[in-house]
Amino acid sequence: MGKTVKVSGMRKIIAQRMSDSWHTSPRVVYTLSVDMTKTLALVKNMNDGNEDKAKKVTVNHILMKVCADAMAEYEYVNASFADNKIEIHDEINIGLAVAVENGLIVPNTKDVGNKDIREIAQITNDLVFRARNNKLE
Repeated sequence: MGKTVKVSGMRKIIAQRMSDSWHTSPRVVYTLSVDMTKTLALVKNMNDGNEDKAKKVTVNHILMKVCADAMAEYEYVNASFADNKIEIHDEINIGLAVAVENGLIVPNTKDVGNKDIREIAQITNDLVFRARNNKLE
């Protein structure tokens, strides 16, 4: 038999939220192969001459923008269900999981649909930095 580890604090909240998500969110898996050559070239081009780590663009930022564009086109993906009503949200907020010393935090970049890739990068990089340094509000 293995061992049992009692959890508290952040680990307990992570376990509860993951369990809640598993029981309340639909699970959809779609796999697709994509040639990312042009995307990687775009990231390189956007970062050429930029030594400021806080402003570096990554593939994650590109994917956040692409997902926001898709969510704007298919508005029911950016909706929630409660009290027999579907609420379609005006803003598209996207969370990016960040590993921290004692667990995982998912800060949200707000209103991604109305930001360009450089804005998304700067805001998200700041959130990741603050998450890793325990400075999120």
